[in-house]
Amino acid sequence: MNDFFKLFLKHQDKIIRVTLWGVDVLTWQNWPVPGRSDYPLLFDRNYKAKPVVEMIIMVATPNP
Repeated sequence: MNDFFKLFLKHQDKIIRVTLWGVDVLTWQNWPVPGRSDYPLLFDRNYKAKPVVEMIIMVATPNP
C-alpha cells in the first residue's frame, strides 16, 4: 500500500484524488468465504484503523 501512495505522490501533478472507502465488516469480500480474515480495507471490524493507515499518513506528510 505504501508503494502505491509513494507513486501517487510522485505523480501528484497528474492525480487529483485517491479514494478509499469501507470497513472490513462491510467489504464485498465477506462473501462467499466464511471465516475470511484477510480483508483488504483500512479499518477493521471494530472500525479501528489498521497499522497501514499510520504508514499512509507518514508517507503523505511532508518532511520539514
